[in-house]
Amino acid sequence: MILFALFLAAIHAATAAIPAKLHSVKVYLQGAELRHLTSVQLQPGEQQIIISGLAGQIDDRSIRLAADKAGITILAYQLRQNYLKQNDDLPEIRSLIDSIHYFTRLQEDDKVRWEVLVQEQQMILANKQVGGANSGMSVLELQKLADFYRSRLAELNLKILQAKRGDEVHVERIKKLRQQLAQRKALLPEFVQELVLDVASSTAVTGKLEITYTSPNVYWEPFYDLRAESLAKPLQLIAKARIIQQTAIDWKDVAIAISSAVPTQFVSKPILNPWVLDFVQMYQPIAAKSSRYDADVVQMESAQGGFTNLKSSIPTKQVNYLNYEYQPTERVTIKHNEASLVTLEEKTLQNSYGHYVAPKQQKEVLLMAYVTDWEKLNLLPGNARIYMENALVGESWLNFQAGENDTLELSLGIDKRVQVIYDQQCTFTSDRKLLNTRKKDYAYIIKVKNSHQTAIQLVVEDVIPISAHKDIEVIDVKLGNASLMNDKGLIRWKLNLPASGSQELNYSFSIKYPKNKMVGNL
Repeated sequence: MILFALFLAAIHAATAAIPAKLHSVKVYLQGAELRHLTSVQLQPGEQQIIISGLAGQIDDRSIRLAADKAGITILAYQLRQNYLKQNDDLPEIRSLIDSIHYFTRLQEDDKVRWEVLVQEQQMILANKQVGGANSGMSVLELQKLADFYRSRLAELNLKILQAKRGDEVHVERIKKLRQQLAQRKALLPEFVQELVLDVASSTAVTGKLEITYTSPNVYWEPFYDLRAESLAKPLQLIAKARIIQQTAIDWKDVAIAISSAVPTQFVSKPILNPWVLDFVQMYQPIAAKSSRYDADVVQMESAQGGFTNLKSSIPTKQVNYLNYEYQPTERVTIKHNEASLVTLEEKTLQNSYGHYVAPKQQKEVLLMAYVTDWEKLNLLPGNARIYMENALVGESWLNFQAGENDTLELSLGIDKRVQVIYDQQCTFTSDRKLLNTRKKDYAYIIKVKNSHQTAIQLVVEDVIPISAHKDIEVIDVKLGNASLMNDKGLIRWKLNLPASGSQELNYSFSIKYPKNKMVGNL
């Protein structure tokens, strides 16, 4: 019996999984490279070890193994899924399970108290006829017995009711905890990844193994803070990485690198096929319902809601030929299924400020920043929060890679101290029929006012109609001091408005077309 127990213990020791601690992570735009370290004790000869603590989904082609001792040789490896183990060791999962156990015990305690109270109640009710059976009891004794029944039964009924209500609260609480546990577990794999290694050692040795692999369930996206202390100072740009990891393991105190590369991107040389022209049969197509499929965007938040901001010193940035990489100096902690923000770098932009409005589309005036040398920023497009004088004024989308001009235009939010009134001048608008033609006259007025105590530069843009047909003519165009910018009808005013100053802008045009036809979009 003792020999059999020792035999089982030896088998268990030989097959017990060795947890590998996550040491560092390199996060790509899609996917991440995870590096684990673990210590192993090896005997001379060939043997098998099992490594646990790995990500839930692994690209087995990316696995790389290394040992720190020269006498250790890795002969083969196999990645397997262990369905007998669960991901219950994650802190969030363990906390839910412990809470369910706690409230289940409270429910059981309430049930026991309820049963005892009911039994006492039944005993009292079964003996309430004692006064009637014993006619020798005095009136005073009967009155005392009645008072006892009344007070004790009232007390028991109240306690029974309280126990019942407590049981209902615990049942509802346990139900919600189980629903939340099921929801969290649905985001986890049904198995635990394990790496089975066949190794050989020339001597008995204790060494370290390094396991590196890529997991697809990680990505990061750029996120920016734009801060303007005043219009007298340049913009401050703070670049951050919003990291989402669903690796089924928590990243605890790991070194992290953030890369703009996409290692899973298909990079083979494309093949150009012949461009063949042919006649097509003309027919009237049957109208069909249109459909649009958008890529799903997973946005994970921390358990408290929102993002987890990881405080770190400004990391170093390495710019390679095809991509760049940030290396924060401080180690970070990111839980499974959580979004975290890591600060990457801070830049002082070269910019000037101005105001812009297109009153036909939007009567609110925007405060603008015009950034020069934006090509040198070497940043990816992303969402940005905009702060003006330490107050959050809005959000915007920054695209540092789609500029056609030397200046990048950034909207910093609405400036309510600059007002615009856009109106049609009825006294100059008319509709006249002349022989076979019809002529409509249009006139507009734009009033702008600067309520600031300093002068501002304001760009006002609008459009006049353009003709898509030779029989539709746009004539008698009067733009005042506006400039016609292109053949698409864009007109622009560049104004220098003094402090508390105002100005009126006018423009007009006429539309001429055959009177037996109707012109759309007027």
